[in-house]
Amino acid sequence: MLQQLKQQPHFEKLRGIIFGQFTDGDYDEEDGYLSDCFNDFLQHTNIPAIENFDFGHNTSRRVLPQGGEVMLNADKSLIEILQY
Repeated sequence: MLQQLKQQPHFEKLRGIIFGQFTDGDYDEEDGYLSDCFNDFLQHTNIPAIENFDFGHNTSRRVLPQGGEVMLNADKSLIEILQY
C-alpha cells in the first residue's frame, strides 16, 4: 500500500507523513516490523515521518484536520496545527 502512495500524482510535494497506531501489532511474519516497512518506504526520500502517533481509529479517537497548515517535528513526534 505504501508503494501505491508513491505512485500518486504530486507525491513529490509531500512534506511529511504521520503513521498512526496499528491495533494488530507491529510485527507480521511475512512483512516483518512496521518500522522496517516505514524505513524502506522512506529510504530514498527526504520526507520526515512520525510513527505510532496517537490518532485515528484507536481508544483516543483523536482526529487530524485535512487541508490545514501544520508544523511537523519528527524528532520529537510533535505536530502543531498552524492554520485550518
